[in-house]
Amino acid sequence: AAKASPSGDALVKLGEDQIGQGKAKDAIDLIQQGIAKGQGDMNNAQIRLGQAYLAAGQKDQAVHAFAKVKGKPNDEMIAKLWTLYAKK
Repeated sequence: AAKASPSGDALVKLGEDQIGQGKAKDAIDLIQQGIAKGQGDMNNAQIRLGQAYLAAGQKDQAVHAFAKVKGKPNDEMIAKLWTLYAKK
């Protein structure tokens, strides 16, 4: 059902659920598909992608995803905090 949705929001949500289940690589694939399909909240999608990369141990990719968060001060702050966490 998530893949049939016109936007990628459901795929990002499904990817977020996969992170919680310890399936980081599946989460990365789903979230990337959701981003490619189009998002209502691209910043949230990039933050979730960064979290999935962190869960997979891919810190550089996580930092790159967090760096794409732009435009909303609260979202940017969340991304900066995750970036600090990724770099520790």
